Amino acid sequence: MCLCNRLHRREKGAMSRLTIKEIAELAGVNKATVSRVLNGNANISEKTRQKIMDIVREHNYVPNATARALASNRTYTVGFCFDYTNRQAYANPFFSEVLQGIEEVIYANDYLFLMMSVHDIDQSETTTFQKIVREHRVDGVLIPESLLTDEHYRFLQEYQMPFVVLGEPSVPREGVRWVDVDNAQAAEMLTERLIRRGCKDIRMMGSADQANRDIYVENRMRGFRDAMERNGLTPRTVEPAQWEDEHGSFSSEQGVPDALIVASQGKLYEWLEIPKKDEAIKIPVASFDDHPLYRHLPTPVESIQLQLDVMGTEAARLLLQVIDGSPDAPPHVNVRVQH
Repeated sequence: MCLCNRLHRREKGAMSRLTIKEIAELAGVNKATVSRVLNGNANISEKTRQKIMDIVREHNYVPNATARALASNRTYTVGFCFDYTNRQAYANPFFSEVLQGIEEVIYANDYLFLMMSVHDIDQSETTTFQKIVREHRVDGVLIPESLLTDEHYRFLQEYQMPFVVLGEPSVPREGVRWVDVDNAQAAEMLTERLIRRGCKDIRMMGSADQANRDIYVENRMRGFRDAMERNGLTPRTVEPAQWEDEHGSFSSEQGVPDALIVASQGKLYEWLEIPKKDEAIKIPVASFDDHPLYRHLPTPVESIQLQLDVMGTEAARLLLQVIDGSPDAPPHVNVRVQH
């Protein structure tokens, strides 16, 4: 039966997929040429590519994802690890903005995106993360730095699963690629902005314990110190509790600074919870998290845009490079804040 008769019968009967072989026959090319066009291969003449794509559009051709996966030995799916027990994570702008950037790249490359719940890997119950990685139901994994425990790292290595970490790891490990915003540069920019406005006594709310635990806090403190010292000013790090009197209210014994920079969102909440008089309420506070609720607070809060969506796009791009085995895949990417 000739091709035109087959297509005519298909239109009259139940809907069925147009095959690559039939597209090749209509275009007068071989199946390999059609496959290369559909996969975005640039080594095809524009005339041939346009002819094939016209046929694809005319017949509403949709590639068979199962056949594509079998032919390439891939799932064309990327997994994202998260801890569903951490309810605060969903309220953090980091979560939604980074995900937005990831999804843009993943979907633009015809991949699917799968959320995977993660718990302590030594629990007896098999987690979604374990099951999917063990059975290679995804081609690669994006995992937040806070979830890259020693157990998770060994598990990913054991099953040879490509992965990229969201956030600079606090503990360096062999073969770990990561993407993060440049927290030191962001802190320098925020400090310089306050200095240009005439602030001299600028203090950062944070602690050595917090810096030892979270490398992003350590980097922010470093950027703050560098900016202050470069301008001949003394950097001071304080805890919100140092301004509390015996009744838990604000005390000015530590002096009233020109401005405060909070090293983390948690420190901002601690500061806001201290009962204050007018002099303390008016102290400008600078934060690294741009939250729409800040404009409604009695204490003025200034923030810097960390471009978390760009962090997500860079992480997704890096993971796809790793999946493809690209020799150009960098060990890490620092996303700088735009001036």
